[in-house]
Parts: sequence; C-alpha cells; structure tokens
Amino acid sequence: AILMATKWDTRKEKDKEAVSILADIPYNQLENKLYELTSFDDSPLRIVGSFWQVVSKNDLWSLIARKINRQSIDRLENVVFDVLGESEPSFDLPPEDRWLAGIKNIAPAYSEGLKFELADTLALLSAFGDYECQSMGEIKLTDQVVYWVRKLLMKDISARGWYSIGRNLIPLAEAAPESFLQSLESSMEESDPSIGQLFIEQGMFCEYRYLNLLWALETISWNLNYLPRVSLALARLSEICPSEAYSNSPLNTLKEIFLGWINNTSATHEERLQIIDSVLIRYYPEVAWKLLILLLPEDHGSFSRYICKPNYRDWADSIQKGVFDKKYYLYVELLAARIITLADSQSESRYPELVKNMTRLPKKAFDELIRKFLLVNWDEMSNEVRLRISNELRSIISTHREFEDNKWALPKEFIDKLEEIFSLVTPDDLLQKNNYLFNEHYPQFIDPILRKETKHQELDQIVESARTEALLEIYQTMGIDGIKRLVTGCTLPDQVGYVIAKSELRNILESELLDWLE
Repeated sequence: AILMATKWDTRKEKDKEAVSILADIPYNQLENKLYELTSFDDSPLRIVGSFWQVVSKNDLWSLIARKINRQSIDRLENVVFDVLGESEPSFDLPPEDRWLAGIKNIAPAYSEGLKFELADTLALLSAFGDYECQSMGEIKLTDQVVYWVRKLLMKDISARGWYSIGRNLIPLAEAAPESFLQSLESSMEESDPSIGQLFIEQGMFCEYRYLNLLWALETISWNLNYLPRVSLALARLSEICPSEAYSNSPLNTLKEIFLGWINNTSATHEERLQIIDSVLIRYYPEVAWKLLILLLPEDHGSFSRYICKPNYRDWADSIQKGVFDKKYYLYVELLAARIITLADSQSESRYPELVKNMTRLPKKAFDELIRKFLLVNWDEMSNEVRLRISNELRSIISTHREFEDNKWALPKEFIDKLEEIFSLVTPDDLLQKNNYLFNEHYPQFIDPILRKETKHQELDQIVESARTEALLEIYQTMGIDGIKRLVTGCTLPDQVGYVIAKSELRNILESELLDWLE
C-alpha cells in the first residue's frame, strides 16, 4: 500500500480513505504500524508535517515487487479511478480567477501528491511489473495498466478532462503511450476542439495546464515508434494554440525535438528528415514551414531547453547529446532545400519570410536563392508582397554594409547581388518606395549611415534631408493627395508634418494643409 500511494496528506480524509483501501485495513491501524516503522534507522518511509512519504520508491520496489499479487492490484484498481478520475473544481472558475481557488477554499478532495504518485506507480508497474512481479500468475500488468489509462483518459477528453488530469498526465503517458495518444488524437478531431481552452491565459500565479500535454508528448517522443504520432499531435496543437508567443509552445517543442546540433530525440538526422517529409510536410505544411525556419542556424548562436525524459523507460538512456559537425551541416543543407521548395509553392506568402531569414541559410542554399530571385518575374507579384521583400532586403544590405568588417557580415559580392535583386523587386509606386522613411525614427538606407562614426546631429540632418527630398518628389508627382496618402499610410505621420514645417514645403503646402485639417 505505501509503495503504491508513495505520498499522501493526513489532512485529506479522502487520501486516508484511499490508502486504507490499498492496505485493506482501517487507516488508524495502518498509521500505528507506520509509526512503528519510522522508529528504525533504515525505515522506508517518513512523515514530514502532514505528509507521509516513501523515502526511495525504487529501493522499496526492489524489496517488495515479488510480493505484489492479484489482490493488491485489484485494490489499486478501485483506488486509481476514484483518485485520478476526480474532476478539478477550479476549472469552473473564470480562467483569470483560477489562481484564487486556494483562497476561496476550492480544492480537490484528494491531494496532488497522492494523485501524482499513483500515476507514477502505474508507470513503474508498466515498465517493470511483467518481469519483477512474480506473484501475478498469467496476468500481464502492462495490459492492465494500458486498460486503466485508456479508461481514465477517455472518460473526459474535453478541456475539463485534460485540465483535471494535470501533471499526472506525464507518468500516465509513460505508463501507456498508445492509450494517451489515442485519447489526445480523439480530443483534437473537431475543427474547433475544446482542448484549445487549455491555452487560455489564467492569471500570473496559475500554472499553464497545457504544458502537461507538451511534457507528456516529449516524454514518449524518445521512443522512435511514437515520434511520428507525437509530431502529428504537436502540429495539430500548434494549429489549435492561439499564440506562438509562449516559449513552451507546441511549435517550439517540435523545434526542440528536431534540432540538428543536439540530440533531443532517439531519431537519427535521416529519420528526422523522413518524419518531416512524410508526416509534417504532408499533413501540416504550414506548421512544417514554420518549423523548418526555426531549425535554421541562428545568426548569433542559440540554446536548447530541457526535453522531458521518461522516469522508468530506457528510451533516452543511450542517447548522446553531442552531434558531429558534418552530420549537422548536411542536415541544415537538406532542411534549407526543403524550405526553398516549400517557399516556391506559396511564393506570395512565404517569400517575405524566406528573405527575412536568408542570411541563416547555408552557402549552397543562399547561392541558389540568389540565382532564383534574379530570374523571378516580380511584376507578377502584388506590390504589398514586393514591398515587404524590399524592406527586408534593405535591412539586410544596410546592416551588412554598415558592419562589413565583422566576421558575420556577408561578402561584398553577395551584398551587390542582393542590391540587384532589391532594385528588381522594389515597387515603382512612389509612396511605397519612400514609405520606409516615415516608419522608423532612424530608417536603414541601402548605403548606410555609419552610426559609430556619425554624430547625432549629423545623423538627424541626413535623415531629414532624405525625407525632405522624398516629400518634394511625392508632392511634385502626386500633389497634396500624395502627402495625405503618405500621412495615413505611414507609422510616424508626425515626422511628415515636422519635415514639412522645417522645409520649403511649408510655404507651398500651408494653405492646402490648413484646408485639409479643417
């Protein structure tokens, strides 16, 4: 009984009731025996405050695993569904008020410690029970646990069900990966599944319950047999998740698993590419596109967070974190080839993102992209897309020319090629061509200002001169309507007024502007 419960709270009557059922004796009698056990130096359990807890679950397992019989498993079954199947009452509160559940005395009947350790016991039984529990006869504990987990998770596959299971989902997934995946897949079948409610922000003091889903998926992803389905589940969750701003988002979890410079999976680089091709690109091309961009090397280094590992299974035991450079570079080249192919299939929506990240491409892919862009008929694309691309190119060219002496800067011949593409892609529309001057206080120029060598006043004069020249050209070509359109279409309309007030345009436009303001 103490092995299966592992930890319980004596302030919770339901905890004591559950432990009594597991021990098959009244709780008072059990506790008297437990106090006797604690008097020994090498006692397997201790009491800390109101909590009874096993000192070392693995050590206790090695001592009593052979004595676990059918009767003790039957008693465990009676307790598992009551304890782990309890609905979390705080779910009924508005999401922003759930952190107040404790203050409002809204709490589950069973303690979190008992719930988690019972789920952990199921993972332990599933991993070692068939081999070490020799008093079970022909009964396979693995099959028993799989059935229990499936019944538990399928009981309620709505947001309430996943919210109530909470962090207990992680050991339950390890105990029965197939049952967990089937339940999760069933809960995501609808076009707008209720599981999306897990991603709603719940106040600054609340845990994000969706993280338990991600950590459970990470845990079983170390088993290569489950990685394709884990990838599908994360891709689907990425569609459901309303925001990618979270550092622990489904998409970022996919990124961590498929990173090339570190092994956060048992899959080889070749197997990772196979799953990307046959699973993600095939069924979730938009998610695959975002993932591939994330997997490119960062311009200035990157880091990886911890990926949850199984507690009892050996799926991650033999994995070496380090990766040979040659394998990684080949992996990146093959990823880049897929990125360019995917971009070609939806050039209007993906070319701007590709250009934004082109400096992260390996040299072979970078060269191919330059050749491709020099041959593109940009007139067939909308001005909006061309403007986004030209703005990205201007930023790249300006940055790398300004810091041309840095190791990370692109060679001059590449920058010159990018400027050639820039001239081809930039829209002919006068407003769009000059809009960037009024979107930032210090815009980037194709021929950049060397800011380290330029005094602040000189910098202001250069920017003001460029803006004045642009406004004069717009007025001479488009009249006051052009100025009006610029004001309504730029980010810094006040700078339009400032430049007009300081330039010769003031006298020319004063009466027209006053009429417009009236």
